[in-house]
Amino acid sequence: MLVSLVREKFDELVPKIATVEQYRYTWGKTSDFLRRILIAGVGRAAIFLLRIFGPIFDPVVFVGAALIGTSNRDDRYEPPAETRWE
Repeated sequence: MLVSLVREKFDELVPKIATVEQYRYTWGKTSDFLRRILIAGVGRAAIFLLRIFGPIFDPVVFVGAALIGTSNRDDRYEPPAETRWE
């Protein structure tokens, strides 16, 4: 059963400014928060290094992608009947 939500009840349930308890619940434990910060920092550092040294690794990435792309090919794949060209 749906009950209409009046503006007064909405303002009571959802405050205009988030409370400390809401932030703590969203962030999780301190160790979880620090783990997310560490992952973000490592990702940002990896992107930074790839932008600096990217041209050096382009041929390696190209050959690696070509080898991985051809080795994962599944010759037994058969598309669904409605997509086959006959």
